[in-house]
Amino acid sequence: MCVEPGKLEFQALVFVRSLRAFGGEHSDARVILVSPRGKSFTKQMADLLEQAGCDLIVKDINTRYPDYNLANKPVGAAYIASIVDGEMWFLDCDTMILSDLSRLSSCLEFGTDTVLRSVWPGGFEGVGSYGPGDPNDVFWNSAYAMCGIKHEPYIWAPWAKKRIRGYWNSGVIISKNKDLYEEWLRCFVLLRESNLKLSKPYYQEQVSFALAMASLGLTTQSLQGVNAPIEQVSKTPKDDLYILHYAGPGQKKMFLRKECGNLSFADSGILKHSNGIKIIELIDESLKQNAMIESI
Repeated sequence: MCVEPGKLEFQALVFVRSLRAFGGEHSDARVILVSPRGKSFTKQMADLLEQAGCDLIVKDINTRYPDYNLANKPVGAAYIASIVDGEMWFLDCDTMILSDLSRLSSCLEFGTDTVLRSVWPGGFEGVGSYGPGDPNDVFWNSAYAMCGIKHEPYIWAPWAKKRIRGYWNSGVIISKNKDLYEEWLRCFVLLRESNLKLSKPYYQEQVSFALAMASLGLTTQSLQGVNAPIEQVSKTPKDDLYILHYAGPGQKKMFLRKECGNLSFADSGILKHSNGIKIIELIDESLKQNAMIESI
């Protein structure tokens, strides 16, 4: 994860605690939190994260695009991939583990390189492409050519009920191919330095991830419950809930699973609170109410 002081620290704490409680065979996985613009963790949160078994790295590696905070993701992911061995998962901080992750990991053992979810409708509009004839397709063909990409992957988008050019949310990346992260950074730099324009330039890091997937020709699998929009979580069978990516428009609540398997809402509103102590209190109360793990 890329983490900087502020709300991301609190989100990372929620993540690692839920991982330790519910991750199953992955519950003891190494967790690396890197601050790519050299910003130190706050002392209180650093202590709590280290107590939860996180490795904290403060390193000024996003020196080229410090004004674009999302550059932290491809820069940070490539850096972490360079220092670790074995399978690597790259997650946004606003994620929470809801059940044993072994079933997700096993997907990588049977012909799938990477587990992702297609981009959500709001991220697709004005950026993604349905293919030839789409107004955005000129951009995608130009981006493919710029990056030297020969593959043109298509994926099924359930919300559109049709195919779209391969375009994924970059908040939960489960991959056995670590070359993906270096390729992501290469494509990101090319896109960032190019004259290609997006109607929503904020999504450059996400589009460049799609370019990296196409460049390497990686096979993908999307499982219900990975990056599930919050309005769909309550309709998802509990055995299909793995990782909740809870940020985004309208996603003001966090879902927590009770021991009985039902879902409940926790009005934690992490994205709306700036007071760190208050957030910790809210997290604590949510965890207590749902009998998940011990209090801080």
